[in-house]
Amino acid sequence: DFLGAGLNDLTSIMVSGHTGKFAFCGMDNCECTLEGDAGDYFGHSLASGLLICHGSVANGAGAMARSGLVAVYGSAGDRTAISLRGAVVFIRGKAGALSGLVMRLGTLFIGGFAGEGLGTGMRGGVIFLRGDAPNISPDIEEHRLREPDRLKLGLLLLKAGIKTTVGKEFRVFRPRTETT
Repeated sequence: DFLGAGLNDLTSIMVSGHTGKFAFCGMDNCECTLEGDAGDYFGHSLASGLLICHGSVANGAGAMARSGLVAVYGSAGDRTAISLRGAVVFIRGKAGALSGLVMRLGTLFIGGFAGEGLGTGMRGGVIFLRGDAPNISPDIEEHRLREPDRLKLGLLLLKAGIKTTVGKEFRVFRPRTETT
């Protein structure tokens, strides 16, 4: 637990193996790679930098992250990117229930399926979803994928090290706008 918590101003670090809860929480201005799986709250409160997990993560990945990129090449558990505050959380596989819960700002990318309650209480930011979700929160609405979205998504995929073309398989969700 708490491996790499509070790392600050390191060029790069690589960890081989699995980590427990709160790995790399509060990290700032570092580039860290994990060659394994991570427990709950991987990258919690990330201030800036690049955090990559080549395995899967448990619940709460990227929670409350303010800046930087949390990239998970496997799947993620429930409550991924809760209360996201400006960072980018990239999940290549599926994400569990209540992903994007009370998001305030930032980007959540889910390359697979999303669990129940996607985007519940979302106030800001954007969610890109490649798969499907059984129950999408009424707090968000789907928008047409526009050219600026394609550009943002393409740059995100490139930064995460994924080579692909951005096609119609992606859906974009934003907070519901009330009409008066």
